[in-house]
Amino acid sequence: MGSLDDGGVKFMAFPQDHEPRHVHGFIGGIGGPEVIVDLKRDETVDLAARDDAVQGANRSEVRKVSRRERGVFPTSSRFGMRCTLTKTPSRVVTTDEQIDDAIARGRVHAIPRVVEAFYDELNDEVAIRFENGARMAFPRHLLEGLAGASVDQLREIEISGPGTGLYWPQIDVGHYVRGLMDGIFGTRRWMQQLGRKGGATKTAAKSAAARENGKKGGRPKKSAARAAHPL
Repeated sequence: MGSLDDGGVKFMAFPQDHEPRHVHGFIGGIGGPEVIVDLKRDETVDLAARDDAVQGANRSEVRKVSRRERGVFPTSSRFGMRCTLTKTPSRVVTTDEQIDDAIARGRVHAIPRVVEAFYDELNDEVAIRFENGARMAFPRHLLEGLAGASVDQLREIEISGPGTGLYWPQIDVGHYVRGLMDGIFGTRRWMQQLGRKGGATKTAAKSAAARENGKKGGRPKKSAARAAHPL
């Protein structure tokens, strides 16, 4: 699974979530204010050092997510990442100054909010619309975790946080919009698989072109090429 509910906070680990290890906490449910917290190797919990670490949350809400998040860890799964609970809670090291700075940076660097998301069955795409009217669409087969989903499952999309993510509740799969905008459609392993598929397609195309060229007698000899195009 990609999400976990604990103490009034819904935690999610998106497939775009690469190192450092972290989780997204949504206060009051998937559509609530968002806080991103790092889970460090020294078993401490700290507010993520990124401009979008706090979206719509105040200081007390950040503290609440941090406290609840002490025992939540993201681990790999067939759909990229999933949230699990541990019996060894970590220590929160975030200061009030860090929280206030993150809240301010979140206001300055926030991307336009997603206000609509739907599955376009005709084109087999996931389409989103931002509050500023801009639209984007992503081929479904590129998004990790959606390959085996039914049409009904794909149609039910929830917008997470203040318009920062997409969530398919029937299959417990989520994607972070900022990552999609950057062309990151899943975990590193998933992106490597997409790269290999792309390379295989190019290789097949090159092979086909070589076969056609062979039928025509192959590449012209150098002497013939010089005669046709004298220096």
